Amino acid sequence: MVKRRRVYERGDLDEAVRPTQRDIQILELIHAFDGMMSLKQIWRRFFPGRSESAPRNRLKLLCDAGYLTMPVNHDQLRWVPPGQIVYWLDTEGAKLLAGREGMEYKDFRWQKSGRWSKIAHDLLVNDFRLQVVEACEKSEDLSLREWVPESDFLVNKDTVSYKTAQGHSATRIMQPDGFFLVQKPSKRYSGQWANYAFLLEVDNSTESNVRFGRDKVPPGVAYLQSDLYAQRFGIGYGRFVVVALSQERMFNIKEQTERFGGGDLFYFTTFGHLSAHNVFASPIWWRAGSTERLALIPPTD
Repeated sequence: MVKRRRVYERGDLDEAVRPTQRDIQILELIHAFDGMMSLKQIWRRFFPGRSESAPRNRLKLLCDAGYLTMPVNHDQLRWVPPGQIVYWLDTEGAKLLAGREGMEYKDFRWQKSGRWSKIAHDLLVNDFRLQVVEACEKSEDLSLREWVPESDFLVNKDTVSYKTAQGHSATRIMQPDGFFLVQKPSKRYSGQWANYAFLLEVDNSTESNVRFGRDKVPPGVAYLQSDLYAQRFGIGYGRFVVVALSQERMFNIKEQTERFGGGDLFYFTTFGHLSAHNVFASPIWWRAGSTERLALIPPTD
């Protein structure tokens, strides 16, 4: 018999909880990561070397005090991947962050609940983003200049015009899983920076291989070459990085990307290949149109 997971029930507190600096950093990171993070992600970031009970107990206290919340019924809980616990901001947490940003609570925009059908996908996006953040923190020369989350594309929409594989005119609202800009000191020009821009697609195998190529590639290429992209990010170049769950799926969508004209603008890897140590400098990426494995930012650049 499968044990039914328990939903969260808010407990009574003997005294008020005064958020610590680490608590505030947790709230800020959850908000920055499109409003939702898992216990494992928070544990990794803020409680290194501690047992799981340390973050679990502290986060439970923040939930009981109204700074965070968790799934409160089984309709919500059924979307959470097995073995995962997820948190997002609650009212007191949003009020605290609004005050720290000098805003009225009523004007503060925040994610009030999980995007239930996309929780598994959103957790994968968080995993990739944490690896990017940690890679830049550990690097002597890389810095993460900007990360634009998916929510920003949903609020501030870019609609790109493009040609289908059949030559028909079409439009598509661009909804990548994120945009990020990484910098490193230029080796060619002293005192200047080299910029590396990426649009992220985390592939959760929820659509067919052909649909990935048809719906992602022609509009993606058009977007990278558009004035919309250049005006939004202040640059005229970039690449898509696509992270798949399995190598078989990765090669299938890579093939479809080549079929639909992705050229050298799409790079592919799997979560099994990724870590904070290799995400940029190691040859773990397959480029569309090539069989060679490459680094996103070669050490020689």
